[in-house]
Amino acid sequence: MKEHIERLGRFYSRMDSQLPVKHNLCKHRGKCCRVPLLDVYEIEFEYIMAWLRDKGRPDDFRFEVLPKEWPDPRSKYPYWGCPFYLNGCTIREARPFGCRLYGPYVQEGAEMRGCGFTNPIRYKSLKEVPVAGPYYQIATAFSEKVGFVAPASPFSYNLFMDSIIRTTVEQMHRSFSESVKAAKAKREH
Repeated sequence: MKEHIERLGRFYSRMDSQLPVKHNLCKHRGKCCRVPLLDVYEIEFEYIMAWLRDKGRPDDFRFEVLPKEWPDPRSKYPYWGCPFYLNGCTIREARPFGCRLYGPYVQEGAEMRGCGFTNPIRYKSLKEVPVAGPYYQIATAFSEKVGFVAPASPFSYNLFMDSIIRTTVEQMHRSFSESVKAAKAKREH
């Protein structure tokens, strides 16, 4: 497994250096982290867990394989956002392929309402994205299991819920601040 994790790490380094990010910075950081959990390959989960262990952080999460039919098992969680988003990405260096790709590249029809990225490269199929082929070769060489990261214990579930509460409070504060600014601007005109 170690060689697969190292191979994925080398790929991520190359990918990050090749993505057209400089002209496409996000203005709404974290918005995409608060939507339904991203599908990840099993090697990506193992990569995140190895990174957490290296940082001395608890790796109190589990990998759940997605079934081919509904219902989606993620629906049992009250909040489908990323369990690693807590006032920002807590695994930025180890984030999975989809998190790295979204923004610089956006699939046609999959744009998020209010997304803060400007001028993304639009594609119809991942076959059009240069880094996708090598990624799938690396990911499927380890395992073809696709799933998501879920809290594995009361400790990780509490972290998960704390993330929800903080995110909700942040959103309420931003919404209130925007309302105050709009009212002030309206009075000045």
